[in-house]
Amino acid sequence: MIKSSESEYFTGSLYLSSGHENYVVKIYLGFDDIRFVTENGEEYSAFYEKAKFGLGGFENRQLQIDAVCTDDKEVTCFVVLEEKGKFLKKCETFGHGIDRKQIANISRRDKNNNRLFGLYIFLAFFSVIIGVSLFYIYSKPFAKFIVSYLPAEQESAIGKLSAQNILSDKKNIEAGLLFDNIQAILRRVESGISNSPYKFKLYLADDPMVNAMAAPGGHVIVFTGILQNIESSEELAGILAHECAHVIHRHSMVRIVQNTISVSMVFALLSGIGIEGVLAKLSASALELSYSREDELEADETGVNILHRAGIDPTHFPKFFERQDQKSKINENLSTVMSIFSTHPSETERSLRLANMFKSLEPKEYVPITPDYAQIKSLLNKLPK
Repeated sequence: MIKSSESEYFTGSLYLSSGHENYVVKIYLGFDDIRFVTENGEEYSAFYEKAKFGLGGFENRQLQIDAVCTDDKEVTCFVVLEEKGKFLKKCETFGHGIDRKQIANISRRDKNNNRLFGLYIFLAFFSVIIGVSLFYIYSKPFAKFIVSYLPAEQESAIGKLSAQNILSDKKNIEAGLLFDNIQAILRRVESGISNSPYKFKLYLADDPMVNAMAAPGGHVIVFTGILQNIESSEELAGILAHECAHVIHRHSMVRIVQNTISVSMVFALLSGIGIEGVLAKLSASALELSYSREDELEADETGVNILHRAGIDPTHFPKFFERQDQKSKINENLSTVMSIFSTHPSETERSLRLANMFKSLEPKEYVPITPDYAQIKSLLNKLPK
């Protein structure tokens, strides 16, 4: 073995053909030989004429040296990527017996590889930007496609978990005359829905939130805060019809899938494998659910048609929103309590669209809803404070 005296060296990995050893080595270029010195002090050397240089590894990003050492042991060395250019440059002007034409060809190929690699990086980055943009544009249509294959039973299971999560810290009213009256209005609304795979279930929460919402699969949640701000059973029927319309169009399910979509989730939904964990994840995301204004306007339109078919006067529906809109103008802080307005269209936009819809409906004799809302208000006032 030969002791190296040169101070300049390059770092690489050394593989001996006699075994599977892998050493980190210092690589020295001598006058007529190339030397490899391991961390534990062992040295191997080979004359330049017995060394072959080439590019290898991923995208030819490594410099490979195949050498036969002076003690007839075959050695393969891979020079680390960071030092490759500097190593080749020195080889072009140093060492007796180096095939400089071969080194020049390798250097030229390496420069071309670097240009191509830079181009690949740019194209990869550009592809990510395009991919994110396309996902933003087409995520909702794709979510709709996935949801269209989701059985109503699974959607209802997600909705049930969602409702439980939403109401976990609320005081729920599950029986009694107040619950029965709201349930009766919901059933009246449901009579105007045809060809629906969902059985609508009412959840009544004693909570000051001025809101009503629908979880996937027909789980309709009503808060007593909104009941306190309603003046007729027809107004409540309009709000319930609006929420039922969200269920029919699967708005909440599409939004949930759109917000949490992944390959594993799609596989679980379509195959049923691992569905329990996916259902839990999807139901939890319902807590952050919000609709687009297009969804809200579509729910308004469908809700009016539901009321009309059920024989309920739909012109009462916008009166609730008109009153709340006036209240919010008087008290700017009211919007923090009335979360139902967070994603709904503006009152002007909604009123114009609904007015046009009312004009297009076929004439029909509407039947008043029982119970009378005065009875519901009386029951609300008797709830424990």
